[in-house]
Amino acid sequence: MSFAKVLLQRGKITREQYEEAKALRKSPGDRIERILIDKGYADERDVLEIIGEQLSIPVVNLDEIEIDQDLLGLIPSKLVHRCCLFPIDRKNGSIRVATSNPFDLYAFDELRMLTGTKIEP
Repeated sequence: MSFAKVLLQRGKITREQYEEAKALRKSPGDRIERILIDKGYADERDVLEIIGEQLSIPVVNLDEIEIDQDLLGLIPSKLVHRCCLFPIDRKNGSIRVATSNPFDLYAFDELRMLTGTKIEP
């Protein structure tokens, strides 16, 4: 089930809002959830929580965590900006990252190859 359909099922958006967002998609790569947020129909936090639940990825608020500055220094800022990956901490030999796009597996692979370390969203 799509994330947008979960929003609909949970009563976070109306059927009309869902259909309008679907109609506004210009290409298959356009995310209905992003359209719903941009139109003000869905709350970004609700969408993130659903994505996190469905993908078994924790949702973090960067304002509420302490960033490992040494870890941040290991990763080129160009990669952080281009791939929207932000290293949070190291755990059990892995680097945990925050990302705005958990579907970008190439970004995770690029960071893994650069650091030689397993990457966890």
